[in-house]
Amino acid sequence: MPLIQVNVERSLAVRPKFLGLEITDLFLVGAVFGIAFSISQNTFLNLAIVAVCYAGLRIFKFNKPPNYTSNLFYYLGSNKAYTLANKDLDYIKITEGKQTVKKAKEQKGLKSFYNKINIWSIEDNCIVGLNEDYTAGFKIAGKNIFLVDENEATDIVAGVRSMLNNLTEKLKVQIIYDVDDGNEKMIRLYENMQPETEIEKLIFNSKLEALRNQKIRKVNIYFFITLKRNGFKKDFMDMSVKFNNYKKIAEEERENTLTELNIILNRTKEYFASMKAEYERLTDEDLIDYVYSHLNPERKNIINAPKRFNPELTTREQIAFSPAKPSWSYFFIDGYYCVAVNMKVPPESAMITDLKTIMELPFTYSLQVAIDVPIMENELNKLKRKVKQSDLILKTSNNNYEAQNKFDEQDSLLKEMQSSTQKLFNVSICVIIKDKIYSNLSSKIEAAIQSFTKLSNAQAIKFDSDHERLFLSFLPGHGNLNKLTFVFKTDALAMWLPMWQNWKGTDNLQTLLKTDNDDLINFDFDDRDLNAKHKIIAGSTRKGKSFLSIYLLTNFLMSNSDNELTTIDIGPDYKFLTEIFEGSYFQVNLETDSLNLFPVKNEIIKGDNYDSDTIQFLATIIELLTSEKGEELTKNELNIIEKCIIYAYDNIDDNDMPILSNVETEMFEYKGRDNDDAKQARILGKALHYWTSGMYSKILNSKGGLNINNRIVSFDLSLLKAHPKLRDVVFFTINFMVLRKMQNKKKGRYQVVLDEFHEFGLNKIAAKMIADLYRMGGKYNLDITTISQSPKDFIKHPAADAIMNNTFIKIFLNVEDGIDVIERFGMNDRETVVISELKSRPGYYSQAFMKYGGNSVILKIEPSSVDYWICTNNKNDNLLKEEFNNVNSKAELLYNLARKYPKGHFTLREL
Repeated sequence: MPLIQVNVERSLAVRPKFLGLEITDLFLVGAVFGIAFSISQNTFLNLAIVAVCYAGLRIFKFNKPPNYTSNLFYYLGSNKAYTLANKDLDYIKITEGKQTVKKAKEQKGLKSFYNKINIWSIEDNCIVGLNEDYTAGFKIAGKNIFLVDENEATDIVAGVRSMLNNLTEKLKVQIIYDVDDGNEKMIRLYENMQPETEIEKLIFNSKLEALRNQKIRKVNIYFFITLKRNGFKKDFMDMSVKFNNYKKIAEEERENTLTELNIILNRTKEYFASMKAEYERLTDEDLIDYVYSHLNPERKNIINAPKRFNPELTTREQIAFSPAKPSWSYFFIDGYYCVAVNMKVPPESAMITDLKTIMELPFTYSLQVAIDVPIMENELNKLKRKVKQSDLILKTSNNNYEAQNKFDEQDSLLKEMQSSTQKLFNVSICVIIKDKIYSNLSSKIEAAIQSFTKLSNAQAIKFDSDHERLFLSFLPGHGNLNKLTFVFKTDALAMWLPMWQNWKGTDNLQTLLKTDNDDLINFDFDDRDLNAKHKIIAGSTRKGKSFLSIYLLTNFLMSNSDNELTTIDIGPDYKFLTEIFEGSYFQVNLETDSLNLFPVKNEIIKGDNYDSDTIQFLATIIELLTSEKGEELTKNELNIIEKCIIYAYDNIDDNDMPILSNVETEMFEYKGRDNDDAKQARILGKALHYWTSGMYSKILNSKGGLNINNRIVSFDLSLLKAHPKLRDVVFFTINFMVLRKMQNKKKGRYQVVLDEFHEFGLNKIAAKMIADLYRMGGKYNLDITTISQSPKDFIKHPAADAIMNNTFIKIFLNVEDGIDVIERFGMNDRETVVISELKSRPGYYSQAFMKYGGNSVILKIEPSSVDYWICTNNKNDNLLKEEFNNVNSKAELLYNLARKYPKGHFTLREL
């Protein structure tokens, strides 16, 4: 039999023993002998009575049913059960089968810190306490209830109420909202995505440096459930106990407890789903990490939690590595000063937004709501007694208004509880704040205490002299250590559970974005959960629309070397971005540039026919050219245009491309079915002639054209501002060229950015072309980002339906005009208020609201120094660029600008 080294869990007083019995027991034997002697003078009979008594004491002394209240512990592991008997004895009895080994107890002395921790072992995804408690838990992420609409919030709270009302009596629940500094795990995952080119490495490393220097927080929400083990029967006549059948009993009780606990956990999962909360069951490793991190706040940053434990020792003494020092005004552990702020006065009422002030405290802290589910019948009986006492006080005093108010309050509560399905819960609420520098705690303590006053006039205090116990109360299964509890009804408690947090982003990581609370979220430009990845960006002038767009595009290009980009703008905002990534930038000039809209013949042949989508799109562009006021042509006229396009292709070689005048010629030669068709064709030919001759012939009626085969291509249409119809034709021709390019693209995504979108496509034909663009884009992994100054620009646009019905990512900066139509974009009242209150500090950060599918989040765009210089178009920043005109490369230019002016021209204001 392997011997087991056992560390006794308490310092025991040694009691004198004789013949295996304590002296007090011998006195009992003596008393029995005296009574027997007084009854009978028969010596042999007296000795027989004493022998029976002595044997009985010996049997029951060491074979009584084990139970935790007498500190008799069971450790069940590796299919073995060891009974550790320890009740005021000077040795420990260890039983395996029928063999017994006695081990000396530890030396007497003060209890060490870990002796105050109620953790015997961590196994079966549970924490087993020394007091028979079994604790299991989840990591959860509830939907941000502060941004959902009223109806959804009501449904979520209803799910919380159902969960609370169905908690089993005697259960203990802990909900811990843990806010920690930094998120090194996510940053390291992002760090693994190192790019290859010199310029991208410069941008990437600047982002990493900024992430590690900026304020980053990580929020984890834990939901622990503690179930008290049933314990052994206390019947001393149980023969299975007498014959040392401890192992079987222990295993049965353990299995029954785990079964009961798993039933409760599975039921809780159903309630999480009704609350729209994501969850994952904590494994043994997760539970170890949580306990280890809590007890070793500094060591956890250097050394990971142990993976294996010595089964001969309790888990608690193997997981607490750090020295602890309790004090009146703080609790010091592993280099951190920890202070508890405990709720002293409960709130007068409860609202769903109450806890928001605590959950947004701007520093590292942990918030716990600990819930004890009492026996409801006992609680009602207590309440009845209080009502009777208050009534008695009223009858024996005159004009006692305080007694009257107390009676009314208690009587009303009693009647309400008797007539409803609500339960009563004993609840404590505590915040633990920690810092390496004690003097830093004062302002944080003050902020935490003040945050409670905003919770319907609740009050909290710094709980001096009890910081150690309250610190330990944040361990799973230790919530009962906070003795300052208050009675909450179901409806009130449902509003006060800190189960909500920011959206955590997409499942896959391509880049990292920050929220307004400094959380990091994943962002995947190829998220398969969205049917389409089209975006809308809206914001008032000089509020950073282009800055935000370029910031996202930089991440888009770096997230996948196969991703490609085309931008169309009325201005040079994307010029520097294009140059940084060695792309092609065109300021389209109708006098020098040519932009043939017709592709090469063999590129559009599919089998024996031409590609129908291509013919249809070309016909729509010609419809736009030949229509007088942008009104749609008849079906017969469109049919004529399509046939003339086909005839123009039929008359050229496979490696050639037609030009616009070829289609014009076919229109004048078109016979059709009758003279009416020929007449309509000639009218269309005359309208098209306006574009094939004169000032527009160079750009629209020439072979060849602009080369868009580069990875990133940007078009500036500012020189066409005086020619709105031509600008629309060029606009759609560029998009058509992109679609043709996408048809041959095998990897990655293609993004088209349409900036100043309100300037394009303001007629019915253009609206139809935009709808076709969205429809065809879905076939070729094409994402369209439309940008404008006001939400009204999208609502009033002729293509509004196509845009709104196909766009699932909507981003708003501060909007001065159009906040009244925000609901048309699927925003609720709370989200509308958030959008109207977005803030920015040029050179430092700007807030943006993003609706991503059904998820909402407030972003905090806080660029690195290199990001700033890629994104900025400020005229003062452009002047600073001239200082480095002699550098050899764009990478060197970026490096010098970021080093000397990390916040652009705003840096000069700090000097």
